[in-house]
This record gives sequence, structure tokens and C-alpha cells, in this order.
Amino acid sequence: MDDVTNTSAVYEDARTDNWTTESTVIASGTVPWMASLRYVSQVGVALPIAVLGIIGNLLAFIVLCRYKQKSTTRVLLQGLAVADAFNLLLAIVIRSLRYVIPGYNRHPFFIYMFHYFYPTAYILRLTGTWLTVLLTVDRFIAVRFPLDAQRLCTLRRTYSLMALTVLLSSLYCIPRFFEYRLVRHPSAPGSVGILPTAFQANKVYTLWYRIVFSLFIMYLLPMVLLIVLNSLLLCTLRRASSSREVLQQKYLQVNHSDRRQTAASQPPNINRSVTVIVVIVVLVSIVCNVTALVTHVLWSMSTSFDNMDHLEDARRAMSNINNVIINFNSAINFLIYCFCSKNFRAVFKRTFSVPEQCAHVWRILKKRRHFRQESRNSSTSCVSLPAHRLSSNFLPRKSTSLATSTNNDDPLQKETTFNCSSPHRNPPQG
Repeated sequence: MDDVTNTSAVYEDARTDNWTTESTVIASGTVPWMASLRYVSQVGVALPIAVLGIIGNLLAFIVLCRYKQKSTTRVLLQGLAVADAFNLLLAIVIRSLRYVIPGYNRHPFFIYMFHYFYPTAYILRLTGTWLTVLLTVDRFIAVRFPLDAQRLCTLRRTYSLMALTVLLSSLYCIPRFFEYRLVRHPSAPGSVGILPTAFQANKVYTLWYRIVFSLFIMYLLPMVLLIVLNSLLLCTLRRASSSREVLQQKYLQVNHSDRRQTAASQPPNINRSVTVIVVIVVLVSIVCNVTALVTHVLWSMSTSFDNMDHLEDARRAMSNINNVIINFNSAINFLIYCFCSKNFRAVFKRTFSVPEQCAHVWRILKKRRHFRQESRNSSTSCVSLPAHRLSSNFLPRKSTSLATSTNNDDPLQKETTFNCSSPHRNPPQG
């Protein structure tokens, strides 16, 4: 029977691309400064970024839900905020807490969590990457094809594409669930360990799935799409800025009577602000994914070739830096929204301002009290009527109008016809 290994050994074998995990124990031949780099990066930098990023993504999701009008871009930003928040949460559970809590990586609770959270982390990373691609495509259609944007970018289609993205990401990451197995030590009933499976050690699986397909699906293809579409968006924004300057110069020369026409021809500031936000989010994602791509290439070379031991220290150092940059990429979006969108800041102030919330609650209570008062007055006016007038009020409309027309000289009869009707309905004239 195989010896039961703790999670430190597992992390040594789990030299993965974008979720690189390192042992808490320095391996033989590792440079002395590696432990210090690992502790500083995981505890001093990555952990605070992850905690603040979870809070920021939660606030961003709440603010984006508070917009009165839904749009496809805001829906995609909401989905990206959810994926980033869970991504940061798993980063804390899987990586950072191992350096904060003594013996955490040997506890059965952590071993069980690692067995299921390890592939889930890949699903969230892949989902977040392709949601960023969908976000870029959405803004590209809105900017370059504004006449067709309303027909192509619908909320129903956006929800369907988001669900399809999550489904395909989950299907692609299913093999990750079979890379490790839980084992129990025969002499210690309560001892639980985790071992790599033969499936993970298979050379064909490692070469094609973990190296080639992961390189193409998680990095090369989305990065090429993001770079091309983002470049086109930047060119469009530059042309829009130059056109706006020309329109402003013309505005200074025309009469005040043409003000409406000139203002209507200017590009909307709100749409431009949303496009700027998307461009910056995509640029940050591209820069952060470059380090993950370099780490993946180093890991692929050390795995595929036997004479690449001299790259091991560089790979370990790059993987620790990569983990910090991945957390930064998932946590920075809230600050981008705050700095680039005046509308987002206004909605944020209205949402989390105590006086605004108190005034909002007071308005709701006032409306409810006014509605109850109107209902009470309406019911009281109906009950106070005499019995013969109440009976005439509930006659069919045709009979009531007939009675009214035959008794034109009696003003009480006319009043009886409409006294218990809705307060917003006016009686017919004449």
C-alpha cells in the first residue's frame, strides 16, 4: 500500500499553471530565501489583497444591482464580481491559511477541502477569464455596431452565454477531480492523507491536457481575443474623443438656437464611461495573465524535460509572484469602477450612505401610511352610506346609468351612482 502523504507533498506535486501551490517545507536543493519569499507573498501581500478584494467585489455586486436600468454590461460585471469573490475565497482557504494556522495543511478538514476546492479553483479561474472575453465582445458590439447592439446584446442572450460559460468551464475541469485521491492510514484510523492518482501521473494526460490544452484554452486563445478586441476599442475611443473635440469647436461657432442639435450629436458620456471601465479591466487582466502564462511555460518545461532542474528555483519564485498577481487581478475591479465612473460613485453613495438610507426608509413608511389612510377613508365613506344607497351603488353599470338618466332631477341619485367608486375615477360629465 502506498504511504500516506500529507498535503505538503501534494503541493509539491501539484505544480500547476495558474493555481501554483508550493510546499510549506523547503525542498532539498531550494535556495534559503525561498521560504521567506513564500511567506511574505502569501501572508504579507496575497492575504490582505484577498480579504479586501472579497469586500470590494461584494460592494461592487450590490452597487451594480442597485442600478435602475439593467444592461448586458452590468450583468456581465456582476457575474465577474461573483467569480472573483469566490476565487479569492478559495485562495485564502487553499493557500494563505496554511501559512497562518500551524498544522492547518495536515488537518483532515483541509485535506477534504483541498480534494474538492482544488478543481473548483480552476473552474472559477476559467469562468472569470471567459467572462472577461464576453464583456469585451459586448462592448465591442455596442461601440462598433451601435445600430445592431440592441438586437444582438439582449439580457436573455447574455444570461444564456454566462450559463454556457460556467457549464463549459465545469466540463473542461472535470478531469481535475480525478488527479488526487483520499487515503487513510491503516494503523491510524483518524489519519487522512491525499495522494496523486495514476491518472495524474500519466504522461499523455500531462502533456496534452495539463500543458497543451490548458495553454491554449486558459491563456493563448482568450489573450489573443482580448488584445485584438481591446485594441479596436481603444481606437474607437480615440476616434470618438477627436470627434467630440471637433463638435465642441463647432458648438462655439454656432448660434444658441442650434444647441440642442449639437448636444444630441455628441457621444453619450455614460456609454463612454462604461467602455473605458471595460478597457481598463481587460488591460489589467492581460497584464496579470502574462505572469501566469510565463509560470505555466516554466512548469511545462520542467515537467516535459529531464534536464531542466536549473529552472526549478525560478519556477518556484515565479509561482509565488504569480499567486499575488492573480489575487490582485481578482480584487482590483472595484477600485476601477470607483475611479472611472461618476455614476458608480453616485449609486455607491446612495446605497451605503446612512442619511440616504434613512430618508429612503422614511419615504417608504410615509407612502404606506398614506395608502392605509386612503384605504381607511374609502372604506369609511362606503360604510357610512344608507342601505338603499349602497344597494343602488352595486347595481350593474348599465342599470345604474339607466337609473341616473331617468332621474335627472334628483341630485342625490347622481351622487349615489359614483360615491363608492375608486377615488381616482372621475364621474362622467353631463
